[in-house]
Amino acid sequence: MHDTTGGKPCINALLVNILACMQVRARLLADAEEREAQRLASEALEAMLKRLQRKMTQFGALEEALVREKAHAEVIQPFTQMEEIAHQQEDCAEIALMFSM
Repeated sequence: MHDTTGGKPCINALLVNILACMQVRARLLADAEEREAQRLASEALEAMLKRLQRKMTQFGALEEALVREKAHAEVIQPFTQMEEIAHQQEDCAEIALMFSM
């Protein structure tokens, strides 16, 4: 077959095919880039979630320690109050002794 039109329709068809291939390739690259962006975002969210879970665990342990400390303080509070009263009585006795001399 011999082209009598000077080859323009053949070149135009070739250019259309090249552009179509470039369009398909660009779409495939865009899809791959979107998947990569989604993967990276997912990894970032997973890392943030792990940090948050670690902090929640630490806060849970801190809360348990505070509850234990509060319970301990409630148990020893009467004894510390008695010690404070005893010290005050000792101070008063010393002061009374100083005035009685």
